[in-house]
Formats: sequence, structure tokens, C-alpha cells
Amino acid sequence: MKFTSSPAIELRVGDSVLSIQQDNSTMHVGTTVWQSSLVLVKFADRWSSISDSPYSDLLDFRSKRGIEIGAGCGVAGMGFSLLGLTDLVLTDIDPVMPALKHNLKRNKHVLKRLPKTARLYLGKKDQIEAMRPPFDVVVAADVVYLEETVADLVETMEMLVTENGVVLLGYQVRCVEADRLFWEMCGRVFGVVEKVKKEDLDSEYLFEETDVFVLRKKSHEFCRNQGSLVLVISKPWSKSHEISVPPIIVRYQKRSRRVYANAKSKSIWRTVMFRPSRHSGCAREAEGMPSSVQCWRKSNEFRSNTGRLLPILDF
Repeated sequence: MKFTSSPAIELRVGDSVLSIQQDNSTMHVGTTVWQSSLVLVKFADRWSSISDSPYSDLLDFRSKRGIEIGAGCGVAGMGFSLLGLTDLVLTDIDPVMPALKHNLKRNKHVLKRLPKTARLYLGKKDQIEAMRPPFDVVVAADVVYLEETVADLVETMEMLVTENGVVLLGYQVRCVEADRLFWEMCGRVFGVVEKVKKEDLDSEYLFEETDVFVLRKKSHEFCRNQGSLVLVISKPWSKSHEISVPPIIVRYQKRSRRVYANAKSKSIWRTVMFRPSRHSGCAREAEGMPSSVQCWRKSNEFRSNTGRLLPILDF
């Protein structure tokens, strides 16, 4: 990656090249291209074209709605638009919108579908509701830098993302206090926080201080684990319930007190048999869960609160 004295930056995504114009005259952080957005896009670009990659489900954007928080110059949003997340809204505050719209116009010839733009201030519930949430994918890059904005940021993420959705986060520590508070608050909202391995990032866009995280909500989440599926259950099911992250559907029927799942179609169901993995701790049964279902304590591989349940499903 080469930067010149020019404020314009070129970024190749798939077969296209984005040209991003910065506006340093505004003295606003949102009109500068920060490396977290580049790292996030190039991570997705590296794996999106590989059908059997460990990130295939994560980066399958077909029929999904997306939104970017703090889009800035539009690098991440335009990059994900080129990678298939075409139903996408790019948001930021008023002082940044001219730079964002300028770059969208500048790259109109390479974008398959021009993303929408909208004004969004963190924590403003009326503006959040105007976005018509929830969204399957929330994109954010380098948005944690002021301690006083962290609570509004996490609340905005929580309101925007659907129960089965993900937050794709390009991250760099900008403020120690903001960093500490952000992860503390994320622990209350997001049940699974996955940090992408450094070796899985694009080698040309690899910085020691920059990471990519995947956040999933606390009510029920799924993670891939060496060919298995980890279903995270935050609280016992006291009534019939069904949750879905394609192609997996999990259903608990209160009358039969059984958990069923399938990986192909809703017409073919089988009883789920939970088993421990080599990463699991002590087994226990959860109050309110079917007695035939064994649940296992948290794995060291996942950031979870003590006592969270991680049944392992093999398909």
C-alpha cells in the first residue's frame, strides 16, 4: 500500500478500483481515510470469493440489508457494496456528508449499485428508527476514539443489528479509556466477540495495531468451530422457540421438550444431540432446558459471560 502527498487513495476491491478523495481542510476526523476501514474491506475482499472458506457464511451478503455507522469518506461502505452488500445505507453526521457524497459520485462508474446515504448521530433514537432497522450487517471502522461517545455507539449498534445479524468492526485503540469502556459495554450486549486472526487479514494491509472483530448479539448466536456449529443460549427456553441463521434452523418444542435442527430445509428435521468438544469445560444441565439436552460451559475460544451455554451441533 502506497500513500503519496495527494489526499486521494486507491483501493482495489475484486476487479474494481475505488478512488477515495480525502478532505483534510475540514479538520474533521471523518473526512480522512483511516487504516481500519482499509483493513476491514481487504479482509472481506480476500475471503469473499472463496466458496469453502471459514468466512463463507459471514461474507455471504445475498438478500441481506446493511448499514455503516460513521462512514466517513465511504471506503468501507463502497468496498462492501462491491462485495455484494448492495442493499446498503452509509451514515454519518452533517459535517462529513459532503465528503461521503463526493466520493460516492466519484466512484459511481465502478459501483454496481449506489448505496444510500443518511444523517445519523449516535444514540439519536428518532434517527435510528428512521433507518428502518434491524439490519443483517452493521459495518463500522475506527469509531471508538472518544470515551463520551461509547455508550451511544454501543446502543446504536444494538438497535440497528437484527437478532441473528453481525457487526463487522475495523478496530484500533485510539483512547485507552474508550477502549476499556467499549469492550465492557459490548460484553453486556454481544454474546460472542470474535477477533479475526492476523494471518487471515490481507498481508498487504496488515498493521500490528489494527484488528477486525465480528460481534453477535447476546440472545442467541452461532459460531463456526472446526467444522461444528456453536449455538450460544443466553437464557433458558421456557416456551416453544425457533431461531435461524441460514442454512441452520434450531427449534425447541415445549410440548415434546425436544430440540430439533436441520441444515437443509424446514421439511427435514432431526433431534439435536449435544456433545462436548475438547474445548469444553464441565457439563451441566440448565434450568428450563429439556432434560435430554446436555449443555456445556463456556469455551476459552469465545468471549462469554461465566455460565453461558455453548452446545455443539455437528452437521
